[in-house]
Amino acid sequence: MANFFNGSPTTDFQGLIAYVKAHTPEQMLSDIRASSVDPNDLPSIGDTVKMFLNDEGKHHAKVCYGEGIRQLEEEPQRKAPDVNLMFARRNFCACCFPEEPVEAFNVLVDEPEIIVADPVLATGIATGLAQEGYPKQANIIVTALDQIPAQNLLLKFEEGGIEIGILKALRDHLRQQLGGRKLRDLKWFWNPNVEPVPDGILSMDYDAIRLPAQVLDRARSAVIMQVSNDRKMWFVFFYDREDPTSIMQRENSELCYVFFYYRDGNVQVSDVHY
Repeated sequence: MANFFNGSPTTDFQGLIAYVKAHTPEQMLSDIRASSVDPNDLPSIGDTVKMFLNDEGKHHAKVCYGEGIRQLEEEPQRKAPDVNLMFARRNFCACCFPEEPVEAFNVLVDEPEIIVADPVLATGIATGLAQEGYPKQANIIVTALDQIPAQNLLLKFEEGGIEIGILKALRDHLRQQLGGRKLRDLKWFWNPNVEPVPDGILSMDYDAIRLPAQVLDRARSAVIMQVSNDRKMWFVFFYDREDPTSIMQRENSELCYVFFYYRDGNVQVSDVHY
């Protein structure tokens, strides 16, 4: 039987779809390697398979992306000017999602520009890693996402139709898992006449407040209610929602309140009530 990839795989769309439906990804890889197909064409063939067959052709598309990348990396002089390997790697990662987050992570580590280009995909991969028991790898991606300007990140999530709260929930989950959740992860509110929260307070671990986990795990925001004239005592309320402004006037609406003593860059928890 003739090797399909020795024919016209970039233009014979019907033949390509029929081929994918009749062959396993492993058979496809074997045929590609036995053929004379131009590796520059393989990413676009992967695009076609993904476009017409969606999830049904995902693993075949991944073969096309992966093999095209491999061959062009081995022989970079063959790469055509209009072939974008970063974009091909991004599509390879998308084909790994959600079943193979570790394989996608290995690509992201080598090509971190993908995280900036598609933070929604990167968040999905990080979520998959966390669910599969790889919180450290997931946290590497989340740390890279945190370097993206907030407005750019929000725009990317809006374009993808995804709530950015998914990223915050993942960040909180990882910090709890890894034992490194910081007070700066909360949304902070303060009177404009009060100077910003000292970094020493923001850098504190949750555990330093000495509250039960079931209380702190619910915290989503913090409000500076009062600061002493010498800026040493900071009186902070914690709430179970990101924007507590509608309930702040209600008595006992807070999860807890804490007195922080701040002096010369050092912070101590002076008193805790819940």
